[in-house]
Amino acid sequence: MRIRWMVALVALWLVGSGCPAADDDFGGDDDATGDDDTTDGPPDGPMISVWPEAIDFGMVAFGSDATSTFTITNEGGESLLVTSVSMLQGYELFDVEAFDGQRLEPGEYVDLLAMFHATVEGEASNVIRITSNDPEKEVVDIPVSAEAVPTP
Repeated sequence: MRIRWMVALVALWLVGSGCPAADDDFGGDDDATGDDDTTDGPPDGPMISVWPEAIDFGMVAFGSDATSTFTITNEGGESLLVTSVSMLQGYELFDVEAFDGQRLEPGEYVDLLAMFHATVEGEASNVIRITSNDPEKEVVDIPVSAEAVPTP
């Protein structure tokens, strides 16, 4: 779990350092002076990041449950308030671990569980909706899908 956080920090460092592999203009210099206009450190304010961007539980045997983990990270420079984590279209087949009203400090993350209950045969979909105080992305939606298949 902490490895994802470290990978995110390395990726941010590469982008901020003007590394050619992370920068389309191969160096980050915007002018002939050689000055790099990028800033070090996280952006001002809270900044939400969610991974993965979609969850597919695949085929699940009728009558069974399946789980998947998703991660909410604060990549910003101020506290991120996660005001709600919910299923947009109800909780009949899908469910999500509660994390309402919780704060993530800069660099912190939380792993949460999404669940699928295969109580109706066929394909199903829903959306996990996350709301926060990120001024750029107040709402983040994670599409979820699954297919309940008959047991042999």
